[in-house]
Amino acid sequence: RTKHLQTTNVMTTVNMANTPDDLKEHLSKVEESLSHLRTSCQESVTTHSPTISNTLEVANVAQPLNEVPKLSSLLSAHATKLGLVFKPPIAITTYKACRTEVDSLLKYAALLVSLLNQIQEEKEKYSIVFANELSSDGLSVLEACVALISGLKELVSFEEATETVLTDQRLVGVGFIWEACEKLTKTCKNGSSGVLRSKLKQTNRLVVDALNELNEWLENPIVGGGFDFDEEDIFGLSNDIGSDGEEEKAEDKVIAFGKLWSTRIQLVKLLVSLLDKSVPASKYNPKFSKGLDALNAKCLKVSEHVDDVVACTVYDADVESGELASKSLAKEINQIVDLTRKINNNDEKKCKWLDSWKTKFEE
Repeated sequence: RTKHLQTTNVMTTVNMANTPDDLKEHLSKVEESLSHLRTSCQESVTTHSPTISNTLEVANVAQPLNEVPKLSSLLSAHATKLGLVFKPPIAITTYKACRTEVDSLLKYAALLVSLLNQIQEEKEKYSIVFANELSSDGLSVLEACVALISGLKELVSFEEATETVLTDQRLVGVGFIWEACEKLTKTCKNGSSGVLRSKLKQTNRLVVDALNELNEWLENPIVGGGFDFDEEDIFGLSNDIGSDGEEEKAEDKVIAFGKLWSTRIQLVKLLVSLLDKSVPASKYNPKFSKGLDALNAKCLKVSEHVDDVVACTVYDADVESGELASKSLAKEINQIVDLTRKINNNDEKKCKWLDSWKTKFEE
């Protein structure tokens, strides 16, 4: 079931391009239309909702995820053709081919935006985290298309096929579209679960950074983190160390708290790593997608709370605040364990490790 896309206002057409100025005018109008699509996609990324205008309707196809890679492939192919037909010097006899390929690029870009809008509109089915990632990737494709068309305008009047910066820009512009389309296709094929796994890896890197910072501090537990100031301390920060210029060692209770949470944050790192393997294959229904979105939100909170625990220890030497932050972290951890069970339908084989991990974390 496919709904016709109303793209007539977006699809700009002009008279036959018989002169360089005609072709430039056509390119300018196409660039303007692509810029409009880019703005629409940007608003979708910002608001996390479909952007509907009087120039483009939301698509209504049965399997939009099957169509996105097809459009991505078509956009890459037409970008390649644009790179060929716009090789300077551009003969007037090739102007028709130039215009045809430019129009095709615009047509498929418009169709892509309408599909991404459909996925945003149906994000309860596909998950928010997946819909947003696809919209973000789509925006990159549109930005690359706008940049390419802008660069092609500058090539129209070239009369010599010399190796110039502008000629190189043409090929680079095509490459950017390839790269953006490849990323979009990969995201689509990886599915919602693949996007979540990618987010988990990002969270894990943040947790590792915080853990390394804490462990480094534990080797020399100085109040305020023990900064090494440059010889030329133009802001006078070294004056804050102390009137006698000596660094103050942290209290034993702060160091003990830091050691305790160094061990526990190591376990948090292990948890996030193992979650990567515990996310089931993508399913596009509201129940599963809601679980993925909740798990993504909790993991983002985990990295924030880990940072808070480390900051309270390393920089503030404040155990009381650290304990409050650690309680918030533990709360998120418990909810992550519960959510992981739910999205795996409490399958004992897939969830048994969670009991062992939780026991170790609470020691």
